[in-house]
Amino acid sequence: MAELRAAYGHDPASPRITEVVDTLCARSPEFAGLWARHEVKGKTRQAKHLVHPQVGALDIQFSAFTVGGAPHQQLVVYQAEPESATAAAFAELRSSAGRGESAQVAREESRLALSDTRLPA
Repeated sequence: MAELRAAYGHDPASPRITEVVDTLCARSPEFAGLWARHEVKGKTRQAKHLVHPQVGALDIQFSAFTVGGAPHQQLVVYQAEPESATAAAFAELRSSAGRGESAQVAREESRLALSDTRLPA
């Protein structure tokens, strides 16, 4: 919530942001209560959990840095913890990309998807 308010603070006159906040406040008393706290916090470091179709679960940390001289711009760096299962999964993806396997897997998945949607003659 505090991060949404920080984004809102960059452009409080935006009709789209106002519409989204008004809609959420009307539909969710919990959201309205949190919004009324007026807490503001920019993203600096957080974790994300993703699922990749080839390597499965990925737990990624990210850090966001303000870019001097570029208002409202951030540099976001994503990384896996060293020696983690996610770091090993990234290594596996790099290896398969180097061998062209990612493109090959994508072509095969597309071919299979198309064969599943064809109508019988």
